[in-house]
Amino acid sequence: NTWSCGCIPGATDAVEVDHDVTISAEAEILNLTVNGSGSIEFLTADTLKVDGDIEFVSGSSLIPGTGTISIQSSSNAQTITNNSGGTISFNNLYVNNSGGLDLTNGTWELSNSLQVSAGGMDVSGATSFTLLSDASSTSQILESMDGAFTGNFTIQRYISSRNSNWSNMSSPIESATAADLDDNLVLSGIGGDDGNARANGGNTFYSIWTYNNSAQTTSQLTALTDDLTPGKGYEVYLATTAATFSDTTVDFVGVPHSGLNDGASRQILFRD
Repeated sequence: NTWSCGCIPGATDAVEVDHDVTISAEAEILNLTVNGSGSIEFLTADTLKVDGDIEFVSGSSLIPGTGTISIQSSSNAQTITNNSGGTISFNNLYVNNSGGLDLTNGTWELSNSLQVSAGGMDVSGATSFTLLSDASSTSQILESMDGAFTGNFTIQRYISSRNSNWSNMSSPIESATAADLDDNLVLSGIGGDDGNARANGGNTFYSIWTYNNSAQTTSQLTALTDDLTPGKGYEVYLATTAATFSDTTVDFVGVPHSGLNDGASRQILFRD
């Protein structure tokens, strides 16, 4: 590590960073301020435990590597503030703090795992918080407390190119509707901008279907305002042309669902 003290700070230390600090060992600190000439870079898959607040001052940065930031005050609410002027990127972010975590100002993103075990996480004071997905990796929300999240998150899911066919999807956010899929996919039968395709016989082709397990019946979604219930599966026809589907990234914007439903997590967005 390159902490300026030539040591690893302790849990009672309020740390101010004015240079480039690389982390290659576990560390626990009280508060962290990263000034404009400073950066924090994880070189290894280690954890920085923070018992107080974090501030990224204008021009500062976080290079997350494979590291983890753990927010873990035993009683006090904690805040991470982004005044850097850029996007602050996390690899893993774990929150286990009865007082909760507030993210304020600026844009934020996460590339691997997010878990809120206690206290909750509020991003309503931030410009945006995005869970990333691309061709090489997809971020995830690990099992978290009921009602873990406040504010709108953007949850991405990359879908690879393939032949046109059906896929299984569910919503990772509360209060999603068919419109959340329509802005990224070519869909028929729901009254969106793409209009309606015709099935054999000339009837409208419906791109989204769901199954009622108790009644053992299927039904189609017919409007942009139709709900996509978290934890409920939907069959969605993926097609860019009649024969092929071109890769794209679907994004849902809203409050992520958290907790368990009948013993099963409700975080799945897409399954091949």
